[in-house]
Amino acid sequence: MSEKIKLTPKILDLQQSNDIYMSMKMIILSNQVNYNNAQFTDDFIQGVINDKNKYISIPLVVNRTKIENQVYNSLSHEYSDGELKTDVVGSFVDFWSETDDTGALCLLGEIRIYKRYPNTCAAIYELYSSSLLEFSCEVIIYEYLNTEDNIRKIHYNNGLNQLFGSCIVSNAAEERSKPTLLIAEALDKDLLNSSKGDENVSEVNKEVFNKGNQTKRHGKIENSELSFDDIESQIYNILNPIDPQSNDRQYNYWTRETFQTYVIVEDWNNSEILFKINYSISGEIVSIDPKEQWISMEQIYQPKGTNIQAELNQKSEEVIQLNTKVEELNNLAVFAKEGHVKLEEKIKELEAKLEQVTKEFESKIETVTKEFESKVAGLEQEKTELSEYKTKWDELEKQNKIKELNEKYSKLISKEKFDSEEVKNAVRELNESFLKDIVISEMSQKMKEVETASKGNDDVIILINEKGKDLIPGTILSKYGIK
Repeated sequence: MSEKIKLTPKILDLQQSNDIYMSMKMIILSNQVNYNNAQFTDDFIQGVINDKNKYISIPLVVNRTKIENQVYNSLSHEYSDGELKTDVVGSFVDFWSETDDTGALCLLGEIRIYKRYPNTCAAIYELYSSSLLEFSCEVIIYEYLNTEDNIRKIHYNNGLNQLFGSCIVSNAAEERSKPTLLIAEALDKDLLNSSKGDENVSEVNKEVFNKGNQTKRHGKIENSELSFDDIESQIYNILNPIDPQSNDRQYNYWTRETFQTYVIVEDWNNSEILFKINYSISGEIVSIDPKEQWISMEQIYQPKGTNIQAELNQKSEEVIQLNTKVEELNNLAVFAKEGHVKLEEKIKELEAKLEQVTKEFESKIETVTKEFESKVAGLEQEKTELSEYKTKWDELEKQNKIKELNEKYSKLISKEKFDSEEVKNAVRELNESFLKDIVISEMSQKMKEVETASKGNDDVIILINEKGKDLIPGTILSKYGIK
C-alpha cells in the first residue's frame, strides 16, 4: 500500500525568463535525515534524474486564495477527504544533482511559474524577500528500505517510490530549503516600489506596473476564460518587453483604458502620444494589432466634471447597438418572408404526405381485415369438420366397446340374466363395473349350491376360507379379464 510523504525543499534561483513564466531552480531534497525523520537514498535521487522524462511536468501547487491574500502562516498541501485542494501555478522542466558544502547529495529541479497569475508571482517575491519562501515536495512511498533508529529510509524501489509534486508551504522539513539567489530585477520594478528607504536608487527602478496607474475599464469581458487583469497583464508585457540578456524591461506604453475589443495606451514618457490598439483573444492568449494598424488619438481638454471621452464612448456604443438592432430587424424581415414561403411549402408537403400515408394505411387495414376474416372462416370450417369427425369416432369407439362387452360377459353371465333389460342397459352405457358385480353374484350363488349339495351326504365337508382370499378362484375371473 502506498504512503504519501511531504518534504520541504527551498529555492536556489528565481529569475524572470520571459513574459509567460518565471524560471526557478531549487533544492528538492537531500540524502540527509530531515525534520520528519525521513532519509532519501542516493539511488532515489539518481533514479529521478535517470527517469527525468517521467517527472517533467509534475506540478508546483499552492492555495492561491491564501497566498494572494497574504495568509502566509498556514500554507499547506490542503489535503482533505483524499484530495489535494491546491491550485497548479507551475511545473518542473528539469532535474539534476549536486553536492553541497556539507557533503550532502541534493536533488535539484527547475520550475516554470506561470505569470498569468501576477498576484501569485508578487506573493512569491514577497515571501522570498522575507526569507519565508519554502516548498514541500510530495512523494508516493510503496515500501521503505528499512526503519532503523526510527528513520524511514526511502529508496527508488525500481520507480515504485516516486516524486509527484511540490507545494508552497509555511513550514519546512528540509533544512537546505532556504533560497540562496534571486534574479528578479524586472519583477521588482513591475510589482514593488524598490525605492522605498533608498534615495540613491535610479529613476528607472522607481517605475512600477502600468506606471502606477489604475486602468479604467468599460463593459465586461464575455465568452472568454480571461479576466480584465489577465488581458491587461498580457498586453502590458507585449508593449513593454523584457531584454533576455539584461533581464531589464523596456518601458514604452501604459494602459489608460480597456474596452471589450481595444485599449487606449499612452506613451510612457510623453502624455501627448495616445494610441487606440485593437486586441483579440484566442483561448487564453491575447494578441494585439501590429503597430502600423494602431490609431493615433488626440488628448481632448474638457471642463472639470465633464467626461467627453466617456460620452463619446457611450454614443459610439449606442450607435453600434442601433446598427446591430437595424441589422437584426432586416435579417428578421428577410427571414420572416423566406420563412413564410418555406412554411407554406412545408405545409403542402406535409399534407400530401399525410394523404399518401392515410391511403396506404387504409389499404393495409383492408388487406389485413380480409386476410383475418379468411383465416377465421377457415378455422371455423376446420372446427366443424373436426367436431363431426370426433362424433363419428366416439360413436365407433362406443360400438366397439359394446361389442367387446357383449362378447366378454355373454360367456360369464347366464343367458337369462344377460338378456335382461338391466344388463342390456349396462352394456349400452358401458357400465362394466355393474357387469362385474353380476358375474361375482352368479359365481357366489353357484358355490353355495355346490356346498348345499355336499352337505346332503353322510360325510361333513368343511370349506375353509383363508382370510383375505375370495372363495371364487382367481384364475377363473382373470381368465375373462375380471380383477
